[in-house]
Amino acid sequence: MVEEILPDIFKITVPLPDHAVRSVNSYIIASSDRTLVIDTGWNRMACLETLLAAMEEIGVDRAHADLFLTHIHADHAGLAGWMAQKGATVYCGQRDIALMDNFINTSGDKSWPVMQQLAKPHGFSTEELTKGLEAHAGNRYAPEGLGQMTAVQDGDTLTVGSYQLTCIATPGHTPGHMCLYEPTNKLLFSGDHLIGGFTPTISQWALDGTGVDDYLASLDKLLAYDISLALPGHWDSFTNWQGRIKKAKAFHAACNDDILAVLADKQPLSARQVAAARSWNGSKNAWVFFPMARKWSATADTLAHLCHLRDHGQLEMIRHQEQVLWRTKID
Repeated sequence: MVEEILPDIFKITVPLPDHAVRSVNSYIIASSDRTLVIDTGWNRMACLETLLAAMEEIGVDRAHADLFLTHIHADHAGLAGWMAQKGATVYCGQRDIALMDNFINTSGDKSWPVMQQLAKPHGFSTEELTKGLEAHAGNRYAPEGLGQMTAVQDGDTLTVGSYQLTCIATPGHTPGHMCLYEPTNKLLFSGDHLIGGFTPTISQWALDGTGVDDYLASLDKLLAYDISLALPGHWDSFTNWQGRIKKAKAFHAACNDDILAVLADKQPLSARQVAAARSWNGSKNAWVFFPMARKWSATADTLAHLCHLRDHGQLEMIRHQEQVLWRTKID
């Protein structure tokens, strides 16, 4: 489906078959010179067909289209390799480009074994890791043949037709997440940083990561901008972006409280065990119904909050043989 937001700015709803979020929003800013596509959907035929049909309907020459990735997750970057092979310049945040090679399978088979090694200390068996990674859409529908990418930094500008877009670094959901801001019409292309329907997960496996702190700081950073309409990576656009920021902060505070309650008896637990005991969608029993790929993502989000609570003096991290365990800080 193609929706015109403003002259030469279009929203395309790209399906994500068999996935809980159902679709991703791709945006096309058309120009007689170089058109800019913002995000693509998975490396999957249903996504490609939708994007090609939208380009044809809008009248875009795919040979004169470039691509801006808000972040590296496959539901946003899956067709980046296909576009690069058609001559597109692919823009992405520098920190996410650095992770592309390690955490998305774009250069052989090394990336997911790296992820397995990162996740193994946190309570997953080898069998669970293998099953989870094989089922994970980020593995199955990742970009191929991506090649060289063009890094963008905070404050960089891209000119597309009559529109000038400012890059805003908003780390958190991924370390190199980027939003785009169009000041004349006060549009924010917010990717997964700010979404109307829910708060994005913080995907973190590194024990020295600062994903939650980064995300909260990135929310505050947006308060300096005058935004009339937020165009997110999923679901509907929205105007009450300050309210969404407030809800996102409250959500992560509630996540921290939930984790502290799980660890209240001071018994050391792995990140996976903490994740299994958390409240998900208001239910303490939701974990048992999660497919393995969802358990993988939920544990990564839990680990991000555990590291945040450790860094703020509320939890202790314990290394026990090959495992990493967590408990309430003992004075």
